[in-house]
Amino acid sequence: MTNTLSSFQMKMLFKYIVIFTLFHTLFSCSKFGPEQQLAWEKLDKGALLIDVRTKQEFKDGHLTKAINIEYENIPLLIKAIGMDKSRSVVFYCRSGRRASVAINELKKLGYDNIYNAQALSAMEAALENKRQVEK
Repeated sequence: MTNTLSSFQMKMLFKYIVIFTLFHTLFSCSKFGPEQQLAWEKLDKGALLIDVRTKQEFKDGHLTKAINIEYENIPLLIKAIGMDKSRSVVFYCRSGRRASVAINELKKLGYDNIYNAQALSAMEAALENKRQVEK
């Protein structure tokens, strides 16, 4: 008797690994991590909160006190932040990609206290956790 896996068993194992990875990826989107915890700390200290999604996405739901400026509108982002390039600003969108695009453009212009909180769903999950801890 050998301890090696048959070709069929190897294929089944591979399928289970792929399925597990897929489900883990799909359902971990609403989880939060240290990025969101740090974002809430910055917001608690007075950081400006900017949602860089579309107007319709913002209308469908957003974080309280967030202002909506689409990520491509750099002049309006600059106007909202003001002339203080060290002002603390937290950005978010649906996944973090658009926030990253806006942040990269602003960093080229000298803004240095800007932070990508990633996804709205992760920020909401972190807020819910924060509320439960504060009780």
